[in-house]
Order: sequence, then C-alpha cells, then structure tokens
Amino acid sequence: MSLDIDALIKNPAYRELFQIIKSMRNGAVYGGRLRFAHSLVIQLLFRRTVPLDKRLKLVFKQSKDHGLILASFALVYKVLMIALKQINGGAPINEFISGFISAMLVYGNRTTVFNHSIAHQITLYCSARVLLGLGKMLAYKIAKTLKEEKIFKDKKLIRGNIQTNTWTLFASVSWGLVMYLHRYYPSFLQHGLESSMVYIYDDFKWNDLRSLLGY
Repeated sequence: MSLDIDALIKNPAYRELFQIIKSMRNGAVYGGRLRFAHSLVIQLLFRRTVPLDKRLKLVFKQSKDHGLILASFALVYKVLMIALKQINGGAPINEFISGFISAMLVYGNRTTVFNHSIAHQITLYCSARVLLGLGKMLAYKIAKTLKEEKIFKDKKLIRGNIQTNTWTLFASVSWGLVMYLHRYYPSFLQHGLESSMVYIYDDFKWNDLRSLLGY
C-alpha cells in the first residue's frame, strides 16, 4: 500500500495537487509554531492574574488559529494559481490576482472562521515587509538607470545610500506617528500595540524603590 502511495506522490500528473497539500501542511506548522512561542511568552509574563489553565488554553487556541489562517491562505492561493494557469498559461499577474483574492477571503474579515486579531497582525507585518521590499526594488531600478545614463558609475553605492535612507525615513515616520497617536488618539491604535505603549511609557505607579524597579 505504501508503495502505491509513493508512486502516486511521485506521479507528475498529481504534482500540483500535492503542492497544495504540502503548502497547507507547511502553513499550518509554521503558523502554529510561531504563534505558540509568542503567545506562551505573552501569557506567562503579562497575564499572571488569569488562571494558568485558561492561559494555556488560549495559547493552544491562538496557535491553532494562526496555523489555520496560513494553511487556508495557501489552499486558496494554490488553487487559484492552478486555475489561472489553465486560463492564461501562467501570466505574471497571476500571483497578484491569486494573492488579492485569497487575502480577501482569509484576511479580509469577511467571515468569522478566522481570528481577526491574528489576521490583522499577520497582514500588518507583511505590509511593512512589502513596503521595504518595494523601496529596495525602487533603489535598484534608480541606481541601474543612473548607471546606464552614465550619471553615476558606482551602482552599489547609489543603491546602498538609497536603501539606508529609505529605511531611516520609514522607521522615523512610523515611530513618530505611533507616538503621536498614542498621545492624542490611543483608541485608534491596535489594542495590543496600545497596551504595550501604556506599559512602557505611561506607568507612573510607584512610591518606593521596590515598586519603581519592580522587584
């Protein structure tokens, strides 16, 4: 029986099907492991007033929810990619279309199946990485154009300077806006972010050295 299954898995005719299964499996494992470590630390360090059994249940639930989100997105994305390939033979736009539709279904708060809080966190993390990636791509294209036009010869130097300054600007604007919103419009910040801001910057409750240093 195992030989038959192995032969089926190796069969090129079913490769796309097993790619879907493999992507779902990897998404579930990666999401579960990542959320488990993060959630366990948060629950153990910052929610000590909650009974331990409830904290552990929440850790496992969030791990399952994170894995479900990544696995579901992988499923929809892979299926759409296969379908679009049959339509247009694999045009470069297929990745964007598949990602767009998959995100609308999984990350777009269109259903109660997925944990909206975790979906928001994943999307915000991804969007920040995308912005940085686009900045690097823009730096590369600008440097290449300048070199081709013989305005500057050192493409690596140009690209490095642009990337460094892009990151500096991105980080500075992001943190400037975070601090401004925290001070004047805290209700508009994501709850977890605002809680951490309050903990770090607005804790004025002490009356001696012990309570000041928290030991």
